[in-house]
Amino acid sequence: MVVDFVVRDEALAQWEAELALAQGGARLPLLLALAWHSRQRDPARARALAAAVAPLLVQSAAADAALARARVWLVEAEAHSLAGQLDLAEYQAEQALAQCGGATPGALLGQADACWLLAWIANDRGDCECGARWLAQGVAAARAVGDALRVDVFDAA
Repeated sequence: MVVDFVVRDEALAQWEAELALAQGGARLPLLLALAWHSRQRDPARARALAAAVAPLLVQSAAADAALARARVWLVEAEAHSLAGQLDLAEYQAEQALAQCGGATPGALLGQADACWLLAWIANDRGDCECGARWLAQGVAAARAVGDALRVDVFDAA
């Protein structure tokens, strides 16, 4: 499961339209994409979309089920981080990171995104050294998969 770091609002609108027509397992990638890309735009909506993923994962035999669960953890973690619930956000981001084992592109992107969030949680706590370590780990994962945008964003941070 390869997930863009950011997308334009037009992509969200298209996915929303597609979701309205999708049924069964075809909903899973749309729900995940919408939840992930709504995580900062509209955390409540993102959490509702992520909650709709769980029943589909139970029914799914997809090889990416662990990575999908990791995305759900990250959506939840982001919402809690934005609400200042840093302990819960950190726990959830660590759970996401644990789901992203391996060196597949999807796993590496999941690792990078979990590290990104963990870096900001550490920075919010005033632990910039820890934040820098998370950024270094995340950029290494982004470089390993060749995601130039993530590398640039991590390097800029």
